[in-house]
Amino acid sequence: MKKASKKAYVSKNVLEVYQREREKLLQKKEEQKLGAGEAIQEVDEDYQSAEEVDSDDLGDDIDKPKQSVQIQPQQIVQQQISSRVAAPQQQMLAGPQPQQQQSSKHILFGGGAAIQPPKLKSQKTLPAQPTPGEILRAKAAPMKKKMAPPQPPMMQKMHQSMSQLGVQPQQQQPIQPQQLQTLGLMSSSPPSAIPLLKPPPQPPKAVYKQKVDTNVFQISMDCLKDTTAELATGDPIHCKGCQAIFNVYSTLVQQADASQLWVCEFCNEKNLVNIEPEERPKSEAVSYMLESAPIVVAPTGGVVAPTGGAGEMTTASKPQVAKDISVVFCMDISGSMGLTSHKLARISAMKQPTRLEVVQQTLEGQIKEMREKHPERKVGLVAFDDVVDIIGDGSNEVTQLTQDNYNDFHFVVKNGVACAGSHFNLPIKHSADKLTQYVQAMRPRRNTALGPALLTSIALAGEGSLGSQVIVCTDGLSNAGPGSSKSGGQETIAKFYEQCGEYAKSKGVTVHIVTIIGAECNIDAISPVAEATNGEIERVNPSDIQRNFGDFLAKQVLATRVQLKVKLHKGLEFRGENPAHMSADRSILNKDFGNVNADTDLTFEYQLKPVSQLLRLSDIDFTQLRHLPFQAQIHYTALDGSRQVRVITQRLETSSDKEGLRKEADFEVLGINAVQQSNKLARQGDFKKAQVAVKAWDRVMNKEAGALSVEQKVQVSNFRGAITESYQMMNSNAQIQERESKVMGKKAVVSDAASQQFYSQQRMNKSKFNKK
Repeated sequence: MKKASKKAYVSKNVLEVYQREREKLLQKKEEQKLGAGEAIQEVDEDYQSAEEVDSDDLGDDIDKPKQSVQIQPQQIVQQQISSRVAAPQQQMLAGPQPQQQQSSKHILFGGGAAIQPPKLKSQKTLPAQPTPGEILRAKAAPMKKKMAPPQPPMMQKMHQSMSQLGVQPQQQQPIQPQQLQTLGLMSSSPPSAIPLLKPPPQPPKAVYKQKVDTNVFQISMDCLKDTTAELATGDPIHCKGCQAIFNVYSTLVQQADASQLWVCEFCNEKNLVNIEPEERPKSEAVSYMLESAPIVVAPTGGVVAPTGGAGEMTTASKPQVAKDISVVFCMDISGSMGLTSHKLARISAMKQPTRLEVVQQTLEGQIKEMREKHPERKVGLVAFDDVVDIIGDGSNEVTQLTQDNYNDFHFVVKNGVACAGSHFNLPIKHSADKLTQYVQAMRPRRNTALGPALLTSIALAGEGSLGSQVIVCTDGLSNAGPGSSKSGGQETIAKFYEQCGEYAKSKGVTVHIVTIIGAECNIDAISPVAEATNGEIERVNPSDIQRNFGDFLAKQVLATRVQLKVKLHKGLEFRGENPAHMSADRSILNKDFGNVNADTDLTFEYQLKPVSQLLRLSDIDFTQLRHLPFQAQIHYTALDGSRQVRVITQRLETSSDKEGLRKEADFEVLGINAVQQSNKLARQGDFKKAQVAVKAWDRVMNKEAGALSVEQKVQVSNFRGAITESYQMMNSNAQIQERESKVMGKKAVVSDAASQQFYSQQRMNKSKFNKK
């Protein structure tokens, strides 16, 4: 685990309130002999500091607020004077109004009389005193001919029409001070004595708060590559209260009966244990073997090593251990794949390659490269339009899955498993030529049955070794079979792909999705299958497909069926996490990853629990705590089939010096966390909250920018580079969402470009963050 700060920030204000309330509580319990539950009073105030971001700051740019016009007091006075002078003319154009409206809308500032609109010819008029407007017109008449500008034809026609109605149009004239005095808009006092008029009231700004501090950890799965980690000789010993594992910071107290007392440093639970000296952990990172690798039985009946070749294992209850993984390419051959790679048109006179032709060239290159570099790897092919062609390694006749049977999830899985035995046995060194022929023979056909084709591909790859991969390439919306636009709404579609993802995760398969720019594929709905298996989602131009395929295959899976549990001290809680992933009163975080590689990084934030909850933990005085423990338990299946757990425990000193911790913080950890957390909010549809998070983190990291170290400045630049495109999409989607909810009364659909961007950036890691 990598921490953003060497110390855990604890708010001084929170501790002061906690201490004061705790003293009251103890005194009350002493005087009234009350139980703890009866004596505790809720403390509603939030004493934790938070970064404030108002609505004017949520503009298009991260480091700039929205552009707004700043009006000076003198401008306000001039605008209000102009509006008063123009009022008589507006009244003349508007015609008669109800008396109630006249009294409410046309009262002059300063208590002047209401200006009455002129009467039309058809109306009876009564003698009246000259109005201020008439006085102004009389004084301005001599200047009309000299100062009246030429009128455009449209204005002349409008004035002729007004004259027919008995309304005399007026020319706007420069206003003289004497005229303003006549209207009661200016006194004879010097200009300096004129009181400034207040601008009209504006709606209050929305103010958002975001808690931002250095309480951030980063867990990188590349720790599983570390073969030098301490390997424990016994089984892990768990606390019976909170399931924390005995670690290097745990202490033992010898008891009279030869047993040992371990008071859990996480929950204060008392555990009687019996630990031999050689079983005590000696370092922060310790590995435990929970289940050894399966024994592989050779076809001849002899026992071979767990690293035997593909196809040698016959024990169905144990995972297969092969020399290399299996890779299945799931290729879209619908009609739209016959369009050119650069525009939505048929092949032009320039003979630009179609999307399918580009994909075919890429597959041929991948087959050739894997035959040279990974000759034992099994490579298979599944092609689909509204019929699914199961080609496998090309050694057998193509099996087709049609509309008659691909709507049954379990049938598709069983059929795929059966085809793995009949169509997917040869390594690429033996199947390359035949497979290449099938690739070259692919032609664009009809619709897009992505769902059953994907599920079939997972079933094929799932019969290979752990860490196998499925690479899907499609250019349009699925419109046939389960998971298609015709199968139901967005929730129904997403549920199907979630089910596919859970199946792939159980088989140790990673699913990557590549979509071609130029058509929408509903990435938002199909992303669960990639997310469940820790796969990538990319939107690319056809010319970039080969590079993306190569990147996917270059990332070696380190472990499968990975389950992460992160434990905090019971006085702490996670911040900004899904409640469904937390337990033990928000002090335990659980995450399933499926497969992981060296680029799989996770960040999390933590904070003190509210004072009211701390008071309920009567067995601990938090003002006396000087250190806080943290523990990550990574349960995983290694590629040899063994089941292991890596336990990483750290302990941090507490500090209330928030500003001091910020100045010394690791901005790489803070930046990666800010990108992950904000894009997570965006994927949930909370675009405003996502923007606020970006702004708040950017402000904190750029505070006193001149005092930052060289490394911190580099990481601030990396953060800006990583988040800028996402922030712009957050801003545009926030506006679209607000407009759609007002006009249509429904949630706006997120585009493929935004869905892919948010998905990719939520998976930010140190490699991408530092990429130049």
